[in-house]
Amino acid sequence: WLLDELQSQPFLAGVLITEKTRILLNSFPKNKFPELNVFDHCSEGVELHGIYYICKEIEPVPGKNLFLLVGLETKFTRILLHEGIFYGCIVFFCSGIILLLYGFYVNRLVKKQAELEKKLRASEGLATMGKLAAMLSHEVRNPLNAINIGLQYMSETGKVNPDIVQRLKSEVTRLSELTTELLSLSRGFSISPKKFEINDLLMELRYKFVGRAQEKNATFNVLGPEDLAVVADRRWLIRALENLIQNAFDMLPEGGSVMVEVRKIASEVQFQVADTGPGIDSEAKERIFEPFVTSKENGLGLGLYIVQKVAEAHGGRVWVNSRAGGGTVFVLSIPLGGDTNE
Repeated sequence: WLLDELQSQPFLAGVLITEKTRILLNSFPKNKFPELNVFDHCSEGVELHGIYYICKEIEPVPGKNLFLLVGLETKFTRILLHEGIFYGCIVFFCSGIILLLYGFYVNRLVKKQAELEKKLRASEGLATMGKLAAMLSHEVRNPLNAINIGLQYMSETGKVNPDIVQRLKSEVTRLSELTTELLSLSRGFSISPKKFEINDLLMELRYKFVGRAQEKNATFNVLGPEDLAVVADRRWLIRALENLIQNAFDMLPEGGSVMVEVRKIASEVQFQVADTGPGIDSEAKERIFEPFVTSKENGLGLGLYIVQKVAEAHGGRVWVNSRAGGGTVFVLSIPLGGDTNE
């Protein structure tokens, strides 16, 4: 049975197993029995008459040494090689087609994604324009209504009321500031740095927001060095600080506190605005300096964006340290010498 099984294998020319001079198994046909010189070189493998011979001495059990010789048809191995190459080429070709189709599919997906992103940006742009138009309408309508009421009152009474005139001037200034901010956003910031005392700026901020602090029954402290001068655009710098302080009071609960502190650190001056408000969560912090991003019902969402642009125009930077429920600290840092580049 074993001989029949071995001889039925197409790639096997024969198997020879001997013990010393005794043949235990021989499946080689008479015309393919290995010649004597095969036994001298078969341990390293030898090919003769279309048969590849390889042999090895084995010790299946202690004290019993057997000699094993196997002959393989080289013709069959070449057939296997040719078939392997043939089927390998088929696999390679099919793989190439699959990769090509996959690449085509991915390319279509990329194009579709680009189209969708373009449409999304257009939709977001329209939504932003609509939001901006609504906010601008609100921001502009309020001063205009106040101006209209004041002028109508003086027209009906025929008297010039100093308080009303002052209110009209304030509303005109408000419209002017709004126009300046919008123009700055479209054209880019242009600063005119000049040297001034920090203490004067802090006194102005203290005077401007002391009333707001009283409204909220809040503590408002402004701290800074006595003799410190900076070269910067005073108008834009105070505007940026006003935005930070205004935001702090807007978010402040009754009885909270806002602190403005100025420090000189190396060649920079840092303006720190800290509050004991509800803080800012991590998701909101990621977009806090983007334009038109606001949590206020009627806000433009330009305040912090302008703060960032003012800092950058001076060659400085602004950052925020905050967490939900833990208060907020904004830090605006600019070089002491300023940056005269636009």
